[in-house]
Amino acid sequence: MRVMRPVRPSDPQAFARFERDNRDAHEHFNEPYPDAYYSDDGLRDAFAELLVLNQRGLMLTRVLTEDAGTCPGHWLGKGALFLWEDRAAGPAMLAYQTDHRHQGQGIATSLMAELITAAQALQLPCVDAVVTGDHHVSLHMLARSGFRCVAAVEPAVLRRGTG
Repeated sequence: MRVMRPVRPSDPQAFARFERDNRDAHEHFNEPYPDAYYSDDGLRDAFAELLVLNQRGLMLTRVLTEDAGTCPGHWLGKGALFLWEDRAAGPAMLAYQTDHRHQGQGIATSLMAELITAAQALQLPCVDAVVTGDHHVSLHMLARSGFRCVAAVEPAVLRRGTG
């Protein structure tokens, strides 16, 4: 059974597994994190920061999990709204990622719908999303969800490692 829910303090192992399992997929379209991010300490710190931002109301995170069967608590995708303390200071930023083994199954669409509903409940005047021009699937999903392109960017220049 799939369950959409907020991130929980009990999720550090699921978070670390998701981040490590999806490193290559993430870095295909995003600036790579330093190698230290993927260490036990790095992921523990990143998860702690995620919880703090959620508790302070500066981030609203949702995960779609598989809470039954052989992978209890396995994250199929994660999404977030990054918020300003002063909601009028600027638009919220939408981010989402699907586990690479579950792409094409509506995970990102479900996360996006959940977060747009949350943005409406918070009465946010605007939500932005940033995607490279070569990420055609995300561009299509965002357009289908009511986003419009306001600027074009070149595909991200990505480098992994220190070289």
